[in-house]
Amino acid sequence: FQEVQEVFVPLIFWGAPPIAEQANVCAVTYDSIVGIGKTMAHLLSLGHRRIGFLNGNSGAYVSQERLDGYILALTRAGVSFDPTLVWEGNYSFACGAPALDYFLQKGVTAICCASDKMAIGAAQAATQRGLSIPEDLSIVGYDDDPLCSSMFPSLTTVAQDFFRIGRVAATLMTCMLRGLPVGPVSIHPELLVRGSTAAPKHT
Repeated sequence: FQEVQEVFVPLIFWGAPPIAEQANVCAVTYDSIVGIGKTMAHLLSLGHRRIGFLNGNSGAYVSQERLDGYILALTRAGVSFDPTLVWEGNYSFACGAPALDYFLQKGVTAICCASDKMAIGAAQAATQRGLSIPEDLSIVGYDDDPLCSSMFPSLTTVAQDFFRIGRVAATLMTCMLRGLPVGPVSIHPELLVRGSTAAPKHT
């Protein structure tokens, strides 16, 4: 970041950690705290209270934000945060199966995933183990990967409109080139409720 900021040409960062304010630097982000908050609010409204969180690698800034969103949503709902219900993955399909086995041992009724790939991996593993989604387990993802709507049941997820991100970034760049004042922009993502979530059996 330091080297890039010293170039002194207009720069737009996407999905980066907070950076020092500088005339030639601006950032566009999707609010991951809000995004995970929406998925958690949806699961909580269905009656789920024991919700596992399948996160990406902790070294990524976006992973930290999504974990914060998970904890904040639980706190707002009056549900105690249990750190043993958090499993660190790596944003790949492959980590879905071991995460599923771990969460099943913990007795969760739903899994909130920090990416669609991990969610799809967990859903496929659940089906292979004879579980029915969403009757036995609800699963939500994040990103709205094209695979979400082609799997059965289709995956409830958080949509990130990358065309909108590009449009906002281009607008900010145009303003910077014209010498107009700009500031960081945070976009609120949209929750797409599909077929992979339902009330838990015990409600």
